[in-house]
Amino acid sequence: MKTLGEYLADRIWLLAGLAFVEALVFLTLWLEGSTLRGAGYALAVGCGAGLLAGIRDCLRYVKKRRQLRWCRGNISETLDGLPEKTSSVEGDYQELLAIVFSEKARMESSFSEKRQELLDYYSLWVHQIKTPIAGMHLLLQAWKNGMLSKEGEALSREDAMELNTRLQMELARTEQYAQMALSYLRSEDMGKDLVFREYEVAELVREAAKKFSREFLYRKLRLRIDEFSLSVVTDRKWLLFVLEQVISNAVKYTPEGGEVHIFEQRGILIIADTGIGIQAEDLPRVFEKGFTGYNGREHKKSTGIGLYLCRRVMDGLNHRMEIQSKPGKGTRVLLLLGRENLTVED
Repeated sequence: MKTLGEYLADRIWLLAGLAFVEALVFLTLWLEGSTLRGAGYALAVGCGAGLLAGIRDCLRYVKKRRQLRWCRGNISETLDGLPEKTSSVEGDYQELLAIVFSEKARMESSFSEKRQELLDYYSLWVHQIKTPIAGMHLLLQAWKNGMLSKEGEALSREDAMELNTRLQMELARTEQYAQMALSYLRSEDMGKDLVFREYEVAELVREAAKKFSREFLYRKLRLRIDEFSLSVVTDRKWLLFVLEQVISNAVKYTPEGGEVHIFEQRGILIIADTGIGIQAEDLPRVFEKGFTGYNGREHKKSTGIGLYLCRRVMDGLNHRMEIQSKPGKGTRVLLLLGRENLTVED
């Protein structure tokens, strides 16, 4: 009865129009001289035809409502259950619904991909941050067990300074990884977090290198920063992030006594080290997320996040980044902060 009431409510103006037409036909026939019986007969035939059409229309209405109710519970999965269109207007509505459904599916797919990407990233990140945390635990345990001093004696000044330095290095590495996680999240929509101004690149380089001063001293690495004048319109925070990541990698993969050399050549900032280098077959993939290559697997120091983020940030800044490397001879990271091509010879 509820559906019938809804049908009558939806067709109220149509029914009123039909009733008016029937009354007008009856009145016209009667005024034209037809007998009351004849006019009544015509009225009865018209009402009968209208009733049959109404019953047919009502049955189709009920069927369509049932299909729509079914669709309401399954619309998230498919549009196949939509009732057959009976007018061009219904066809337009179904086309609009198909467009909305397609956009919904696209957004769900995009969200799923981003969610999986985030899960993959944090799986790698958790693995990465475990290393400095484990290092700090081992250092503290060694100190507790007297491994850094003679049995029963207090730590010497030298041992205490070494312990402090190593703990500070591991803490700095932990902070760097935490900053990397924040940068990853912000890089999803870094366009809203950009403030472009003109900066002297040499000043940014010195600021980034200063964060690794302890590691340079502890690992007996030489840091050589040439004097150069190069200005760039960029976002300071994001470019610093890239510089820190590149210098961090240079320190990480350069053995004791090696050198990190930072200089400018034809408008291109170059960060070169005398580290272990990168295998030729790994070079084309170093910017892929999660790719560690031979060095990462051999030395267990890489999770394939840093360079991926650097390339992502550089693209967002409209800069470019390239890596040149030879195993055993070191690596050069080229940062093009303008728009020319990266063509620097070894």
